[in-house]
Amino acid sequence: DTMASFGAGVDQMKAELDKQGRDSAGFSFAYLVNWYAAPGDGKAHDGGRLIFTGSNDEIRGDVGAMRELGVKHLMLNFLSNDMSETLDQMSRFAEDIM
Repeated sequence: DTMASFGAGVDQMKAELDKQGRDSAGFSFAYLVNWYAAPGDGKAHDGGRLIFTGSNDEIRGDVGAMRELGVKHLMLNFLSNDMSETLDQMSRFAEDIM
């Protein structure tokens, strides 16, 4: 996903909630990141930058953009081949991104 694609999905969901007579302001959005690995490059299906890839500044920007779109829950999957690498990725995210 790109941020634009995800944002369009959020807008579509809010419109549908409104259409159904539900308060979209009370709806909580979540995003699951299965591919987090910084630093690195990732390409989305449309050729744009995949959310939560790129430089630390780009990833921090993604966190902020998600917040602005109403995302209340962010789940990260620190994929790796072993526990040490997983812990390194978690530490890197905590120190460099948050």
